[in-house]
Amino acid sequence: MVGKVLLERLYYEPSTGEIRWKEKTNKFKGRPYKKSNKIATTGGKNGYLEVAVMVNYVKYRMYAHRFAFLFMGEDMPKQVDHIDHDRSNNKWSNLASADSLSNGKNMSKSKANTSGVTGVTWDKAKNRWLAQIYVDGKYSSLGIFVQFADAVNARKNAEVLYGFHENHGS
Repeated sequence: MVGKVLLERLYYEPSTGEIRWKEKTNKFKGRPYKKSNKIATTGGKNGYLEVAVMVNYVKYRMYAHRFAFLFMGEDMPKQVDHIDHDRSNNKWSNLASADSLSNGKNMSKSKANTSGVTGVTWDKAKNRWLAQIYVDGKYSSLGIFVQFADAVNARKNAEVLYGFHENHGS
């Protein structure tokens, strides 16, 4: 029911990712409502944009990227992947249906990362670079290296082998 109300009241522009209020005329005053054609999204949790609509005095919220799938007539995915990692970029070309495994293959670099490359860490005990990758729910060691570049190459080759997205770790 809420999805139907959202589709009645809002419009999604796939090329820009904007969600706007549909134009509606006030039947008593004969002029458009204040919200007509205005952006309907607000900043939400963790940088994702949200849409909020009142239905029978109850406020419903939905992430804008999920509304895009609803508007485009697609099945609602378990997860939505923002291909370029920009959570506010809801262009249709930037959104992909995903599950947790495929979404994990296109993650941003962790803020805690100190080496600058996802999956490459300094092993203080061995005084060497450690390369590893997380696939199918477990970490796999790719080797221990003296040279940082060798560890990076091992990690990048493993990303290709396991089908990681080219934006992973950026």
